[in-house]
Amino acid sequence: MSESPLELYSRAYNLQYEQNKVGEACVIYKDIVNNFPDSNECAYAAIQLEKVGASEVARKLKVKSRGAGPVVVVLLVINFAGLLAAGGLGLYKFRQIDRRLNRSSQTIRKLSEEALEMRWSLSQKADSLENSGEK
Repeated sequence: MSESPLELYSRAYNLQYEQNKVGEACVIYKDIVNNFPDSNECAYAAIQLEKVGASEVARKLKVKSRGAGPVVVVLLVINFAGLLAAGGLGLYKFRQIDRRLNRSSQTIRKLSEEALEMRWSLSQKADSLENSGEK
């Protein structure tokens, strides 16, 4: 005599969770879905098949993510080195511009001083010429 959907489901559930024979349990779950589509156990069997599928996908993702760990670390180190290099280059350029600005400021200051001296000197000469013309 064949087993009822409830008996098949109980056997599959036992195989999956107590004996850790997931493959054998999946065969029985599929049998329930195919042969007893109108039973309550069909829905439960379909849920168990989805759980097994999700667990398998999750396991594969964990395996893939473990392999990517070193790659992620290397990429982070490269990015950090790039940031340091960019920051260092930025600081170098800032200091270059600051030096040029200081030199320009000093040059402008000296030219202003010389212009004032020339103006004073010219005003002195003009005064002296005026005074000599008055005599």
